[in-house]
Amino acid sequence: PPPPPPEAIRKDTAESLLRKLNEKKLPHYAGALYILAVMLERKRVLKVRGQVREKGQRIFIYEQAKTGDVFTIAEPDLSVEKLERIQHDVAELMENGLPPELESENGDPARLKQGTNASNAQVISGEINQEKEGIHAEA
Repeated sequence: PPPPPPEAIRKDTAESLLRKLNEKKLPHYAGALYILAVMLERKRVLKVRGQVREKGQRIFIYEQAKTGDVFTIAEPDLSVEKLERIQHDVAELMENGLPPELESENGDPARLKQGTNASNAQVISGEINQEKEGIHAEA
């Protein structure tokens, strides 16, 4: 049989980005962090171990299935107005990783490079829309 097609979103890249974003706690990337967590949950890399409400916001407690590492990730406001920016952020991060100024210290995310690989952006856009539909179905 032919080999399986390559994954549109590499689990290792998504997981390493999730770890970096979770460590840095950058408010600009809260939506991207949440979307990465949901994507990894659907790929069975992360498992939801619980959720709590803190100051009116839902916080998910995720566990990395193989290592047992625990992540707490807040559910952001995924309004339609913000979704395009979040899609762009996730596509940019998957394509290029964190900007160099954010790798070392908390730099200014507004200085991000413009432009994204169009096919990667479309794949991520589709996955985000699927994730959002699934989230609303569960809520």
